[in-house]
Amino acid sequence: MIFGDNVDEVAQIAEVFQVQLSKNSEKCTTFPAEELVEEWELPTHFNQSYNFGDIYPSHNEQAQWRIKERMKTNGVALVLCLNIGVDPPDVMKTSPCARTECWIDPQTMAPQKALELIGQTLQKHYERWQPRARYKQVLDPTVEEVKKLCASLRRNAKEERVLFHYNGHGVPKPTSNGEIWVFNKNYTQYIPLSLYDLHSWMGTPSIYVFDCNCAGIIMKYFDQHLGSSSSDSNKLDVSEKAAVRLAACGENQMLPMSPDLPADLFTSCLTTPIKVALKWFVKQNAQKFNPAINEDLIDKIPGHLTDRKSMLGELNWVFTAITDTIAWNCLPTELFQRLFRQDLMLASLFRNFLLAERIMKAYNCEPMSVPVLPPMHMHPFWQAWDTTLDLCFSKLPHILDSREPNAASQNKVSFFNEQSQAFMMWLKFGPINKNPPDQLPIVLQVLLSQGQRIRALDLLAQFMDLGRESVLCALRVGIFPYVLKLLQSSVPEIRPFLVVIWAKIIAVDQSVQAELTRDDNHNFFLSFLSDSTVHPRHRTMAAFIISKIVNSYKVAQDAAYKSSVIDDCLTELEHEDPKLRQWVCFCLAKIWDGHNDARWRGVRDSAHEKIGSLLKDKCSEVRAAAVYALGTFVLPSGSGDHAAKVNQNIAMKLIKSANDCSTLVRKEVTCSLSNIVLQCENQIVSACKSQMIEERTLGSKRQLKSTEADPFNEVEVIAKTVVKYVESKVDMSSLLSFTLPRSISKGSSSPNFSSAPSSPSNKPPSGMLHVPSESNIQGTISEENHKNRPSTLRSVSSHSKTSQSLMADKENRLIKTKYFEWASEKFALTLNRTPTDSDPDSDISMQTTYRKSLAHKVRSDCRWQKFPDSYHLEQTTYRNLKCPTVLNFHPFEPYFVCGDDDGFSIYNWETSTRFAQFSNQRPRGRISALQFVNCCYRPMIMVGSNDGCIKLWRNYMLDDPSIKLVTAWNALPELFDQRRHYRAGLQIKWEPHRSKVICGADSSRIVRIFDVNIEKMCQEFSTQSESALTSIESDACNRNLIFCAYEDGVINIFDRREKPASCKVNTYREHKGRIVGIKLQHREKSHIVTADQMGIVKVWDQRLKTAQTTFKTVDSVTSFDVHRLVDMIVVGSSQQIIHITKHNGETLKVIKNNNEGFLSQKISAPHCLAFHPNYMKFAAGSRMDNFVNVYTIK
Repeated sequence: MIFGDNVDEVAQIAEVFQVQLSKNSEKCTTFPAEELVEEWELPTHFNQSYNFGDIYPSHNEQAQWRIKERMKTNGVALVLCLNIGVDPPDVMKTSPCARTECWIDPQTMAPQKALELIGQTLQKHYERWQPRARYKQVLDPTVEEVKKLCASLRRNAKEERVLFHYNGHGVPKPTSNGEIWVFNKNYTQYIPLSLYDLHSWMGTPSIYVFDCNCAGIIMKYFDQHLGSSSSDSNKLDVSEKAAVRLAACGENQMLPMSPDLPADLFTSCLTTPIKVALKWFVKQNAQKFNPAINEDLIDKIPGHLTDRKSMLGELNWVFTAITDTIAWNCLPTELFQRLFRQDLMLASLFRNFLLAERIMKAYNCEPMSVPVLPPMHMHPFWQAWDTTLDLCFSKLPHILDSREPNAASQNKVSFFNEQSQAFMMWLKFGPINKNPPDQLPIVLQVLLSQGQRIRALDLLAQFMDLGRESVLCALRVGIFPYVLKLLQSSVPEIRPFLVVIWAKIIAVDQSVQAELTRDDNHNFFLSFLSDSTVHPRHRTMAAFIISKIVNSYKVAQDAAYKSSVIDDCLTELEHEDPKLRQWVCFCLAKIWDGHNDARWRGVRDSAHEKIGSLLKDKCSEVRAAAVYALGTFVLPSGSGDHAAKVNQNIAMKLIKSANDCSTLVRKEVTCSLSNIVLQCENQIVSACKSQMIEERTLGSKRQLKSTEADPFNEVEVIAKTVVKYVESKVDMSSLLSFTLPRSISKGSSSPNFSSAPSSPSNKPPSGMLHVPSESNIQGTISEENHKNRPSTLRSVSSHSKTSQSLMADKENRLIKTKYFEWASEKFALTLNRTPTDSDPDSDISMQTTYRKSLAHKVRSDCRWQKFPDSYHLEQTTYRNLKCPTVLNFHPFEPYFVCGDDDGFSIYNWETSTRFAQFSNQRPRGRISALQFVNCCYRPMIMVGSNDGCIKLWRNYMLDDPSIKLVTAWNALPELFDQRRHYRAGLQIKWEPHRSKVICGADSSRIVRIFDVNIEKMCQEFSTQSESALTSIESDACNRNLIFCAYEDGVINIFDRREKPASCKVNTYREHKGRIVGIKLQHREKSHIVTADQMGIVKVWDQRLKTAQTTFKTVDSVTSFDVHRLVDMIVVGSSQQIIHITKHNGETLKVIKNNNEGFLSQKISAPHCLAFHPNYMKFAAGSRMDNFVNVYTIK
């Protein structure tokens, strides 16, 4: 049914439509909203996130990203068994062969001097990775020397790591019995050193590096005889976490002997990776290079490894980024963090191990490691490394020949720019799969460059804005210490990016509040919040971060109390940005929650008065946050008269918000009032006891019932919980007054608490108390000194036991919502994308596209239809389960909704079936109004009932119990206690173009207008009539006039632009009987149509004082409707007649009972009528037999 194929037809319709517009413009200068704005162009409503889920955080588990234990390598044992000049007996070396150790040729000097120089050089190489470690060398050692060395290092290292580096190039290969070789004192024999003894001396945690032939034998022995597979009861802990091991080759492999390579190739890769990589690259590409490029140029590369601005330092920087990236993409997160983020020495060794694997595999040597790593020597990022080296060598001759001192620094490699660009493309076009971008560790490295830091922070902020998993991914890769250190930076350009990043981090994991409080890091956000030149979006994030830092953290609360943050937040309460207003409320709430000094500082600054002004804010989330802040501001009982007055002031402000249209606000009102109940328990109990006497005299508890009658179930549940708590306290107090001595009972009473409503004449509005859901109630009732009471009181009644089972500690709030936690989670979601950026392939987007195309087709087909000269009438009958009270057709989908005494049913008029039936969950309220909301996007049904309640339901086209209550409020709470004898009930006029709901009722003398965008009543005026209201309509032409019809036949016209006292601008008095309905005539924009109970139909021109057309239809009219596109009026009579006429009174069709045959047409007296908005189709519902007849004119 999707429309979109007949493009020419659409163009023709549009052209005709434009011509008709120009003709009609002569009659009405302002085109009516219903005609100008189609269903697919209407704004969406009730689309806030809290309308589509429980106000409860979806992630309660602790975010797992921190390294479980920090560690460093404290000691390094360098054990060199070279025995220079003597080759081991089991090795047949080639001639020539590899000779250099640590890039030193031992044959160029005396053996002992060479040995010492090699040892010193190796130590310097290791010191580059961990300069603060304790280094000790043993050169050609004995067993005792090794034992002494290991024991000394372990004793000093305590719980830290010790590294054992073993070079066995001058001794035989390890034995299968688990032995490596050292020397005797005279260097005349090779002495075996047991690996078991070695590990017992080294202890754990430890790192082993074995650079010798057949090193895999050592790895195998560790696994088989010392590991978990060993059956020895005295086995040592050599797990991969306790003892990390690196070996140069497999158990049957010999080290490379090529004279072009160093003899200690494995050690050279681990300690001098850049030099090895450069030499190997030149050797591999010697035939491709210019003859001028050779290994001699390697030592001429300008710069130092630690200077990233130099060429050599930049190469080292690129190498670090590439090896990190390869490991990040190939290893599990936990293993990556343990090997590459836990220990600087360990990270350096494993980065360089990846290079060793790549180079040594080219010589049929496979380095080994524990933990075992997947093969990474063929990873695509090695090509990026080769490209970088290629570019480096291509520029090197020019740089060396250049006389410019900064020539090297000006010839930067393009690696980081290219990878940053690739990262940006990933962000722009989205991931191919769910894996994070490969370049994430590279972006982390770019943070180290001051020149590219802003770009890197921007990319990180964009990536972390993708959601919770992206934030965790960035934390796991290791950004935390970098962005923490940047908080001390004075560069103003990076501040906005840091605020975004930290908002994401703390939204995912609040435990970072300790680091943010340490070293006064929180001052960064305090200064950001107070800076009026900063964009409100970033200041909102700063307020959010501060509120999370101080949340349940006394150290941070104290720091915030000593700062100016309270003054700054109070100043921003009047800011134009609603999000900023919301989060400064939260920030204040968290600062003084449980912090009495902060509360009294707020009292001195009249904080409760300033926050109280936000209870009338246009944003419902701001109002809810203001209520939340007032709830935490309640001063503890016993703080003096001034505290009691402040609490009383707060209570009265909250009670005024108890009937707020937003369920979000009413929930917070409930929790805040429960806190007042807890803090001011004695005063409230005293007030309720005095009220009980009056209620018993009157025989009613009207106030209590009203308090518990919130239309939203979650609110009602919690309201009842609080009321039961108060009741239990009153019952217990009453019992004590009879059980305990009179003097004690008198002493326990307190003066009346005036903020607690105690008089029926001051009845609080319904829906005063509530919470998110019944399962989320964390605490309820608390009784003092329970153990000190007589044992007889502990079993007073089962009700008392139930109350005691609901009690919570008095120091906590009676009821707690998760509004703050839920609102905080929004910062972990995408913030920079608008709803229109949603995935077009999502179910919601596809459904919306389908509905829009269907609506377009229906309106195009029906726009210029007219009543046919010849036709036949089709009738389809449906049996509703209960008496139908109101009907409404969906504008373009094939179903209609039928309301009854306590629910509504959905019928498909194409298949003639009832799709579903739902309860409105208001047993006291008969349904009197039904409206479709958001017909194209997330459709809902607005249901009005006779008790003054309006509810919004979604998912009504899904099987029960998928239907969900979106929101509900008491539009006319005064109707709650009224009886059902009124006929019209609650009347609703839904104005989707203005996002307004106009409400009136026959038993009320008030008309209220609600703005659904802000969930707040925006206007109220009197009907100015003593007669009951029967129908309500608004003018779509100028959108300002409201028409109210009454029982006595009077029609009042109100202009909403005027003040309430003078808003009535006209009155029609021509009808002599009860007006059944009033409808706008869409064909003539300034005309309205009315019908009374005696069958008189009048067509009025709003600009005139008298009716333009008057005609008689049938007697005893019960219902009537006007088609919005076709010249057609339908009138229903209790005489079982349906009369169809034109606007000029010409009769088109009369439908009535035909008793001439068994199969004759039967109709019942129609109680309700409704035209289809587009098709020539209408429905009639009867109370007599519960039938609903649908008539189609063809």
